Parts: sequence; C-alpha cells; structure tokens
Amino acid sequence: MRDDDGNITLLTLGWVVLTLLALLVMAAATQVHLDRMRLTSLADELALAAADELDAGEYYSAGGDTVTLDDTVALDDDAMAGAVAAWLAADAREWAGEVAVVQVTAAPDGTATVTIARRVLPLFDIDALASFSDGITLTAEGRARAG
Repeated sequence: MRDDDGNITLLTLGWVVLTLLALLVMAAATQVHLDRMRLTSLADELALAAADELDAGEYYSAGGDTVTLDDTVALDDDAMAGAVAAWLAADAREWAGEVAVVQVTAAPDGTATVTIARRVLPLFDIDALASFSDGITLTAEGRARAG
C-alpha cells in the first residue's frame, strides 16, 4: 500500500484555483453587462433630449388648437444631433467622453432614435479573457417619441 499523504491538499488547491478563476470570469462578465446597462440608460437619455428638438413652428401651425394622439410631430435632424452632442458634453459621468454617437434618426411619427457605442475592457487581465484584450464594443439604442 502506498502513502497518499498530500494528495488531498493538491486536489483542494486545484479546486480553489479553479473556483477563483471561475469567479474572476463571472465578475468580468458582470462588469461588461453593467457597462451595457449604463450605456442603454445613456442612450435613453439622449433619445429623450433628441425628441425634445421638435420643429416648434410646424408643430404649432399644423396642430391648431387641438392635438390628437394620431398627429405627427416633425423633428429637426440638425437640432437633434446638436442636442445629443450637447448632452454628452455636459454629462458628468467619467466614461461619457468615451461614447461615440453612431446614429441619430427621426421617424415620420416623431420618434427619435439614438444609437451609441463604447469600447469597454474586461475587468481583469485573465488569460481566459485574452481574446477580449482589445476590448468589447458595446452598442445601445434609445428611442423616444416627441409630443
């Protein structure tokens, strides 16, 4: 019969290392998900700012005294883009400067759509995440209706 002293210590050490690696990967994935949720929230804020830039002259001349839910509101594309840029410039979040505006569009029904993107890095420098060492590009889209 051979001496098995030390084998359980080696097995325990292996499981501890594997568990810690799994926890680090989960923490990195959670961080990326939270960054995505923050970006989505900012996209919604930017869409609201863009939707506020309706063409006031057309809105008040076409609507008359009564405005119904079926009435459409024209949005000014240049004013929308300016409002989005101004909102981003005034944003106090430290990562707001890393956000790129991909697209600002207006639909005929008065809906403003803003698409933004940001490159984020995984939380730790883990070999399991080496394929993401250049970062992960997250995109988010926000929509708001003027009116």
